[in-house]
Amino acid sequence: MKLINATTLQLEEYLETAAPPYAILSHTWEDEEVLYQDMGQPHASAKKGYRKIVETCRLALEQGIQYSWVDTCCIDKSSSAELTESINSMFRWYEKASVCFVYLSDLDPNVSARDGLRHCRWFTRGWTLQELIAPKEILFFDRDWVFRGEKTKFIRQIAEITSIPAAVLKGNRLPNTCSVAMRMSWASNRQTTRVEDQAYSLLGIFGVNMPLIYGESSGAFRRLLEEIISRGNDLTVFAWENSRGEGGSGRYDSPLAASPADFADTGDVQQYFANMMGRRTEYALSNNGLRFTGQIEVVSVGDAIMPPKFPYYCLQLGKRKRNGGGYYPMGIKLQKIAPGIFIRDRSAPLSDLATGQYPTSIVSHAIVSHTFSILTNYWNLPPRVQQEYVLGSIYVGSLHPSAHIVDARPLDHWDASHARFFSTDTSQLFAAAFNLSIQEEMLLCLVLLDNRFVPPAPTICLRTSEYSNLVSWIFRRKNSTEALYWDEIHLDVPPFPALETSLDVSLGDGGTALITASITESEDTHHGTAVRSFTLTVNVARTTGSTHSG
Repeated sequence: MKLINATTLQLEEYLETAAPPYAILSHTWEDEEVLYQDMGQPHASAKKGYRKIVETCRLALEQGIQYSWVDTCCIDKSSSAELTESINSMFRWYEKASVCFVYLSDLDPNVSARDGLRHCRWFTRGWTLQELIAPKEILFFDRDWVFRGEKTKFIRQIAEITSIPAAVLKGNRLPNTCSVAMRMSWASNRQTTRVEDQAYSLLGIFGVNMPLIYGESSGAFRRLLEEIISRGNDLTVFAWENSRGEGGSGRYDSPLAASPADFADTGDVQQYFANMMGRRTEYALSNNGLRFTGQIEVVSVGDAIMPPKFPYYCLQLGKRKRNGGGYYPMGIKLQKIAPGIFIRDRSAPLSDLATGQYPTSIVSHAIVSHTFSILTNYWNLPPRVQQEYVLGSIYVGSLHPSAHIVDARPLDHWDASHARFFSTDTSQLFAAAFNLSIQEEMLLCLVLLDNRFVPPAPTICLRTSEYSNLVSWIFRRKNSTEALYWDEIHLDVPPFPALETSLDVSLGDGGTALITASITESEDTHHGTAVRSFTLTVNVARTTGSTHSG
């Protein structure tokens, strides 16, 4: 690293490990800064920025420090290799400095620091975030280089201005103990001259190193997120909200944020305790988006009058503060579009997914543990791929109003939020179990859809002793995400009575009812693609006893 000899104002170069004690300057760039190429040249002293160097060295000598570092002139920015090394090392350089002098060029000497700090441009710039957090000691100076106080004197004001916890500002809490979402929120309202620097200025905050590629624009922030994902297990990296209404298409977004601004409202988000205690969700970026191995929840929310309905898929990411105290779990809402494939639903903000925030609600959960993907570029997929994912989908809907689906297999092909199966293999079998309420009778029915036929052939049975082996094999012995095939049933399950498209059941009043399963075919539109859909209808009609039917 290059240091300025505070006595001679000449640059000297040292290995970082052998560098002498040095003072460091934090400031906002202005006109006529002294660059590396200007140092030692006669014209350097004529530039406005020369005073910054002189004052920094003067202050360093007053503290008994022989060297100083100023970013304008201590980095040869014409060398891409040196620039990359310097930016990747900068957080550490500020952290190792004996003292950091903060020059506030817009702090009026006649205004009290407590009142004037919040109006200073220094608190709005991207690069100064790490310069506020990393140094052990910070001294503030106004535009006339008059000392206004140490950082410890203004902790409360700075915490209000920046939303950074006081413990972090005091050095009592390390930044890496804060969630990714919380750290991103600190940068959400800061600006940089170049788009790429929104990411590069955060490398030290997240302990990340990566090459600089000026010209990649927002791609730099995408690379930063990829590095963060590859180095940790903090799911709050996905806990953002697109409050600006930009990006995505329709209701759907990539799970990856577009910039730090998307984290503007996540300063209170903390990591989910399960991830912190070892029950970790594994995830990584792949050519099919974000690949997860862990838990996804199917959540239904109702109230005292209406029972839970309209379930949705929720990936829990962390927890956040509840108004009035305490924390509640939060996550993102997902839409299933193909077997094991989800996209993020941007219509539901993070707060709406806090399943514990409604004290009068009835909330039901179904925890599903398996491997799934969340697409990061769904809207860029070619139409051919979208058609292959959903071609021949089988929809299970229009059930009797008193019917409630309780389970389905295979889970990868089942979309609980829309009560439908996705078909990609014409030899597969689909199974749906549902509770059917007829008068005071509660029946557990099983519908099997044979996908070898067009339209698929439905059969129906009750969970009775003659079908117990079949039910047990489908819902217990068979892995929940594995495909089902008729050939396997014939090999693994003891013989059972033939399945029919209808069955008679006895009712409590002595009458009987006929339950019939039928299929109708239509054409549906799935995310802009026309697909064949098959709707299963289960009808219940009284056959003896009362003349009422339903």
